[in-house]
Amino acid sequence: MNSLKLTFAFFILTNFLFPGLYGQRVSVEGVIIDSDSGEKVKNVNIFEEHSGTGTLSDGNGYFRLLLGSGEVRLFFNEGSYKEYVREFVLNGDTLLTVPMEIDGQQKHGLFKFSKHETGQTASAGQELLKNQRK
Repeated sequence: MNSLKLTFAFFILTNFLFPGLYGQRVSVEGVIIDSDSGEKVKNVNIFEEHSGTGTLSDGNGYFRLLLGSGEVRLFFNEGSYKEYVREFVLNGDTLLTVPMEIDGQQKHGLFKFSKHETGQTASAGQELLKNQRK
C-alpha cells in the first residue's frame, strides 16, 4: 500500500515539476483543398513519418492528429492528387490549409495510367511488385 502511495505521489509531483516528461501532445488539424477549384478533398491519407501516426480526412476535407512537440513531416496522399509533403517544427496546436494538385496520372488498382501524345501507357507500382515477389 505504501509503495502505491509513493508511486502516485511521484507521478503527481513529476507532472507538476516537469510537465513535458510524459510527452505532452499537441494537435495538428486543418482542411485539405483542391488547389484549382478550392473544393475540400475527402479521404486523403495523412501520415506523420517520425511518430508513425496517421489519419484520413473526413467528408469535409478536415483532419486532426495528436502528436508530440518537435520535428514533423506530414505526407498527404489521395489517388488522383500529387503527394504533398509538409515539414515543420511543432511547438503548439497548429492549424493548416493543405492545397492538393490534381495528378496528371490516374491510378486504378494495381496500375498507374498516363496519357501521352503517342497513346496510353500503363505501369505497375514498384512497391506492389516487390511485395508480390516475396
